Amino acid sequence: MSYNDYIGAFRPCRAATGPGAQLLSDALYDADKFRWGPDNFTETLWAMLASRGIPLQTLLSQFLPGLEGIPKIRESFRTPTGREYGPDFIDRGLAIGKRIHAALMDW
Repeated sequence: MSYNDYIGAFRPCRAATGPGAQLLSDALYDADKFRWGPDNFTETLWAMLASRGIPLQTLLSQFLPGLEGIPKIRESFRTPTGREYGPDFIDRGLAIGKRIHAALMDW
């Protein structure tokens, strides 16, 4: 198997072996996508940078290109709850990310 066989974030979902398994699969998928909401830009990103010793300048050079991929997550939620709340959550995260980027560029 290649690396691409392991990443399935935007590939069609394979059918699970029953409704319970499908619900679990869909809920885990949505949980992974919800992490791109507000806390990604207020908590997670900074913890990752600090723990890896990545300089702020390195982040800034990749920040906007990284933001460009996030909107496609909006329509990928699988559960009814994810489809209801996910797009707004993603939009809030993107708005925070854009404000943080602007503030850091002015800094």
